[in-house]
Amino acid sequence: MNSQDQYKVLWKKSFGDTDDFIDFVFKNVCKPEYACTIERNGKLISALQLIPYSLNYFGNIIKVGYIYGACTHPLARNQGFMRKLLFQVFSKMKREGYMMSIIVPAEPWLFDYYASCGFTNAFDVSESVYTLNSNIPGDSSINVQRVVVPLKLYPYFFEKMYQRQCCVLHDNRDYENIIKELSLSKGKVFAAYRKENGQQIGMALVSRMDIQKGYYVQELFYEDNHVKDVLLQRVLKSLNVDSIVVREPFVPNSEHRCVGMAQIVDQEQMTKLYSQICSLTHEKSDSLKDLDVRELTSLVLRYPEHKAYMSLMLDF
Repeated sequence: MNSQDQYKVLWKKSFGDTDDFIDFVFKNVCKPEYACTIERNGKLISALQLIPYSLNYFGNIIKVGYIYGACTHPLARNQGFMRKLLFQVFSKMKREGYMMSIIVPAEPWLFDYYASCGFTNAFDVSESVYTLNSNIPGDSSINVQRVVVPLKLYPYFFEKMYQRQCCVLHDNRDYENIIKELSLSKGKVFAAYRKENGQQIGMALVSRMDIQKGYYVQELFYEDNHVKDVLLQRVLKSLNVDSIVVREPFVPNSEHRCVGMAQIVDQEQMTKLYSQICSLTHEKSDSLKDLDVRELTSLVLRYPEHKAYMSLMLDF
């Protein structure tokens, strides 16, 4: 059994994903050149994928590495293999020009584990239940439709993601994988257009969680709150459901949770960029040097203000 086949077996043991999803991931997302592993006697015991992404850091595009599919063989856990692998990867990232590492912990208890490896909470989302409401008037000037070929919507999708000030971006190939995974999970994509000129003014990427939990809006774009209402009301009617959970960037005074963590791997370069952007003339540079990596990452990503955002990281 080669390394990739061993990784598939290890993935199944660790995450319990379906064979269809695992085949999809290893065909479309995971690559041999992204794999970072530890082997003993020809057996794979710990592995992860280091997938390159871009982060729009307040108008500056920086290189970040997404830690994906991190797992250790059950018989080799609690022996420090994953910690060793992560620190090897952090050194590799710095050599290769990455500024930061990001991760979506697969289970709540893993937040504490990754915190012990230098990660800190960084990416929050707000979630709300949106319900069917007959008191919200329709708008005949807006056309909402389910999009059969969502790939054509990428320019609008990228533009809206880029407008978010501190956001992980998806290139065209990654967007294609998002759409494929959405289709695999029986999800749907909806778009809103102005009838008078065909201008796109909204988009909703909706996944099917399971029969009990129903549908979930993984990503939502809209020009204003009126468009949001029209779009979501028609999504509910199309799906024939009374309510849906909607995920968005952090909204003050709302229900929110942390979904992702980050760690700066090149502190010198990231500190320089942060100082340039913020023009920290009132703060001595020495004060930044005194921070540990978790404190610095939290400061740089403005976590107390919940500025950073990422979504659609194939983490469902």
